[in-house]
Amino acid sequence: ELDFIIKTSIENLPVHYKIPIALREIQGLSYDEISNVTKTSLGTVKSRIARARAMIKDEIDKYSKE
Repeated sequence: ELDFIIKTSIENLPVHYKIPIALREIQGLSYDEISNVTKTSLGTVKSRIARARAMIKDEIDKYSKE
């Protein structure tokens, strides 16, 4: 059930958060590699991944309160 919640949360993210988090957590790329692939700065990559993780955590928290 948790896997479903996480996958659904990732799928529902805005694309500018979805791509970096998928590259990091699913593909296992480093922050530098993600920066090169997405053609964004390292700081932007780190920020987007942190925000994506926070959004996913919020979704998990919603389910755990039910």
